Amino acid sequence: MPYSVSRLTMYVVLSAIEEDLRQIITLYLSPTMSTGDILGAVLLGKLKTRLEADQDVLETDNTLDRLLTYADFADSYEILAKHKARLPEPAARHFSIVLPRLSALTPIRNRVMHIRPYHYDDLAVVTNAAEELVRDGGGVWTTLSAAMARLKSE
Repeated sequence: MPYSVSRLTMYVVLSAIEEDLRQIITLYLSPTMSTGDILGAVLLGKLKTRLEADQDVLETDNTLDRLLTYADFADSYEILAKHKARLPEPAARHFSIVLPRLSALTPIRNRVMHIRPYHYDDLAVVTNAAEELVRDGGGVWTTLSAAMARLKSE
């Protein structure tokens, strides 16, 4: 059953994490850095290519927010790891701690999003990671926090 409650729950949680990662990049890095400096030449080129392929025309909207929608899950947390020194101290400390947790979510995210068989403990790993992020994140995981609250209430 590819669309089980477990898979849909993981989808909601992982999507919220991805959205928050993009928002965190925009919030903390874009005020002081150019899009090219944030992404780097290789990733910038990859994201522009994906954007243009999706739109089937040359796209003029190359804003950071727009390009980040074409980034892979791992790209987002790797951007934050690369520019950790530019984050406020509490956020930099938080991301240093949670980076291994985010990295461990990548294969689960791929199984969920690509409708592949998932492992028996994937749901527990995802929800435990999400609870840890919300609890220890100092308020940076706003989308995730709202998603977790809604999941608990429903």
